[in-house]
Amino acid sequence: MRRKNLSNRHHTTVAQCLPDDLVEKQQEFLSYIMYRRIQYDYSLAYISNMNKTPVSFDLPSNTTIDELDARSVSIRTTGHEKANFTVVLTCMGWMNENVMLYWIKNIWTKRERISNPQSLLVLDSFSAHIVDSIKRCFGEKNTNIAVIPEGLTSRLQPLDVSVNKSFKTKNEWMAEAVKELTPAGNLKKPSYETVANWVRDPWNAVDVDLIRKSFKCCGISNKHDGTENDWVFNYNRLGQGNQPGDEVETPSDDECGNEEDKEGETDDEYVEEMDEEYVDKGEEEDEEGEYEEEEDGYDDEY
Repeated sequence: MRRKNLSNRHHTTVAQCLPDDLVEKQQEFLSYIMYRRIQYDYSLAYISNMNKTPVSFDLPSNTTIDELDARSVSIRTTGHEKANFTVVLTCMGWMNENVMLYWIKNIWTKRERISNPQSLLVLDSFSAHIVDSIKRCFGEKNTNIAVIPEGLTSRLQPLDVSVNKSFKTKNEWMAEAVKELTPAGNLKKPSYETVANWVRDPWNAVDVDLIRKSFKCCGISNKHDGTENDWVFNYNRLGQGNQPGDEVETPSDDECGNEEDKEGETDDEYVEEMDEEYVDKGEEEDEEGEYEEEEDGYDDEY
């Protein structure tokens, strides 16, 4: 290929653009997580993350051979790469307000059939996650929601940090399965049972320990005493190397969402102080006409 001035060329993707106020938004989000954890002392079994991810029916190659100096490279595909189904890794399909309400009532609350234990659910800022009807429904189910600031899911969402990738890499059926086509040449729709098996089998193969580590790397399930702060944003702990553009130094207490230690301060005093801070902030922003609850996504008193 060198003699012909050719090389393997790869399809590129656009990485998430991190916000300029990255540290401030991280600190605010992780402070809220710590505040709620101290207030309610959730069992780790009731700290969760819900996310949706598209899984394609077809995976055309993302490489081709072209000239070394070519700035724009065409990659031949089957035309079916946009055919996909959406998996919510806890556990349904494409999200809108009605589907989200169904998910809460029929999936989320089925974890405990008798009671609704006090829980914390981490969500991204997708609009269907944070409308008033959804917040009320979560409140009825004793669930506090923490919405990840826009642009920070690559750092603060456990499923984005590693679990979704692990799930997708186990979908070997996409590359190996024989695709059935209709007489018109379109990709034949598989049965619901087949699709359900495609989701179940790779999900069951995801390492449970990887899920635990992902929560720690995002600063969500770490110990209150700060002894696990070295996990936060340290993606080497996941055994898969750093994510591009991310540092792995041990972050400061501010970045981890830990308030400055105060002599003799108890957990109850900390919660009371944070309550006052969130209420004061909400009142100030209300007066300025700038506070929009849907954008923050935190509970009503924030």
